[in-house]
Amino acid sequence: MEASWKENGNPDYTHLRKTLFYSIQNNAPSSSTTEDTKSHENVNPEDFLRAPWCSLVVDWVIAVFGSAKPVSGFPSHVRLRTGTMNDPVLIEVCVDSVASAMAAERGGAGRIEVCSGLIEGGVTPGSGLIEAVRARVSIAVHVMIRPRGGDFCYDADEFRIMRRDIENAKGMGVDGVVFGLLDPQGNVDVARTQELVEWARPLKVTFHRAFDMTADLFRALEDVCAAGADRILTSGGEQTCWQGVKTVARLVLAAGDRIVVMAGSGIKPGNVRRILEQTGAREIHVGLRSRVPSPMVHRNSRVSMGTIEGREYERSVVLEESVRQLSHAARGE
Repeated sequence: MEASWKENGNPDYTHLRKTLFYSIQNNAPSSSTTEDTKSHENVNPEDFLRAPWCSLVVDWVIAVFGSAKPVSGFPSHVRLRTGTMNDPVLIEVCVDSVASAMAAERGGAGRIEVCSGLIEGGVTPGSGLIEAVRARVSIAVHVMIRPRGGDFCYDADEFRIMRRDIENAKGMGVDGVVFGLLDPQGNVDVARTQELVEWARPLKVTFHRAFDMTADLFRALEDVCAAGADRILTSGGEQTCWQGVKTVARLVLAAGDRIVVMAGSGIKPGNVRRILEQTGAREIHVGLRSRVPSPMVHRNSRVSMGTIEGREYERSVVLEESVRQLSHAARGE
């Protein structure tokens, strides 16, 4: 298998990162002692990617050798993603209404995540919304399972609510559920996450951006894999994916074929191509919400129903054209 550093004139960051790691792993100095060589051969890719200097080394190699000729392939036993920029990108759009779900599908989304309370980062939607969305779109529908806003450390009652909400979602024909549980120390709550994953089957399971709130992203990656989830949504532990792009790239490589790493937060037409190139991610999560005015003619400016004033007379929706623009940008069109 040949792995080129260039795809359509652009550096293939995923292949280059793999090549760098396996070059280091497989080319120990001839002067090494037997003990040194054994230690070198046992280098773990996750440990390599965890090192804070890893992204700096990768960036230096890209800067110096970015136009190099193709290099040889990787060992056949290596189970790491080998995606290129020619592979299709799945766009997941977060929605809180039937209209937004339909617009996302028309614009080219491959999957939608149904939530309510997006100001809080998303909470479990009502059964009426879930059923209506499922009836109106043909693409995959995943449902947020989050009993409240705030942190991701849930008590026994909240955990029982999550189990019940998962059971309800299964009965409405959705394709997946989305949740995340942490302990007070900022670790993945592996036991209860695994329990919910098993309860959700045969639905797909995404561990959401509670992942970005963990104390150690690479330990969290291993924990989510151990719990059996199918994908992780992450911005690399930063507010936006662009700010955490180097960490997302390291997570994609560390995850290999064990779990999907989906990049999300702040992805727009202007940066999506660079994020895809630099991370190797083949799934992205976006909001793409646009504010539109309320049709209300009569307005009472003295009253606000929520903590954010003025929102009673505007709506946030997903527009078909916004999704289409992102889809074209992701393909480099």
